[in-house]
Amino acid sequence: MKFERNNRYFQIALYAFGVIAASTLLALFLMNYSYFSSRFAAFFALLTPFVYGFVFSYLLNPCLNFVERKLLCRVDKPRLKRVLGLILTYLFVLLLIAVFLYIVAPQIGTSLAGLVSSTPAYLRQFEIFLNTTVRELLENLSIDAATIERIITPAEEIFAKVGTYLLDNIPQILNFTLAVTSGLKNFALGFIISMYMLYSRERFIAQSKKITYAILPKKRADGAMGLFRFVHKTFSGFITAKLVDSAIIGVLCFIGMSILRIPYAPVISLIVGITNVIPYFGPFIGAIPSIIIVFFESPIKAVIFAVFILVLQQFDGNVLGPRLMSNSTGISAFWVIFAVLVFGGQFGLVGMFIGVPAFAVLFTIVRSIIESRLKKKNMPVSTASYMVPGEIEPVKTTSEEPRP
Repeated sequence: MKFERNNRYFQIALYAFGVIAASTLLALFLMNYSYFSSRFAAFFALLTPFVYGFVFSYLLNPCLNFVERKLLCRVDKPRLKRVLGLILTYLFVLLLIAVFLYIVAPQIGTSLAGLVSSTPAYLRQFEIFLNTTVRELLENLSIDAATIERIITPAEEIFAKVGTYLLDNIPQILNFTLAVTSGLKNFALGFIISMYMLYSRERFIAQSKKITYAILPKKRADGAMGLFRFVHKTFSGFITAKLVDSAIIGVLCFIGMSILRIPYAPVISLIVGITNVIPYFGPFIGAIPSIIIVFFESPIKAVIFAVFILVLQQFDGNVLGPRLMSNSTGISAFWVIFAVLVFGGQFGLVGMFIGVPAFAVLFTIVRSIIESRLKKKNMPVSTASYMVPGEIEPVKTTSEEPRP
């Protein structure tokens, strides 16, 4: 007996088989989640050097462009120019690392050692400050003894807990340093991989474009290329400007603290420079603990440092930052704060840093989609047009305008 093939029932059976197979795979994955997650973690751990290499190559790409355009402009052979550009770029990076290791790092280590050894004495000084100066101040305000005890005792308990926490976590800080040291292998491999990425960057870009045009229709591929260019422009502009800005602020902080003879200048300048990469909240994250550190050494120096850091941040926010950033993200202050909080909550300090350009890209994509849909409906695109009360009228096209 011969059976005729029915395409409709064959498609239904094929879809049913696909659903059953996908459900079975999902059930197996959920039942063996710990096994698969460990396998995925091991696989992505192998990719860590390549992630480092991509990050290094992306950060060093502007430096390589500058060297090739300005210093090697008379070299005609492209391969020779690229090799010489890579040599000069990485020599500059190695020089910066050497300066940090031989000049900055020993000073930071000395400052950290002094800070750690002085922590118990600082805790005792603050306890004495609470029991003498603060108590006398409250007594001069005619506050009864019972109320004074209710104020002083909780403050002493809180500070004792903070001191215990700091002393207990000093070994963890050292362990973190050792963990960073053990990660130098991935750092070194990423450094080497970045050289290959930069040397063949045009080929990698061409291969990516080739795959994009092979998978997508031409119109969508053109749109994807435009989106990639915008993402690159937004991220590279923001990251480069922010790193340069933070480096300048860190150096100025060190110079100012050295002139004012404020203690722990290397450590505090490093803290201020690193935290300054975080928009809006970074200056506060770096300034508050730094002021506390200086306060333990000298309250007067802490006041001087607070005034100095306030002036420095005003210079950064009103003069240096605008000149370097030049509105590189194109989003308002509200959305910058929103991006820092949301991405920081999800991805920590890295999210607080890259959250602003990432959100700027998402914001621009959503805005372009909304404006495109509004244009199809002949509705106004400008936000100011929607601030008027009542209904919004469509925009009159040229053909609909009345003739004079």
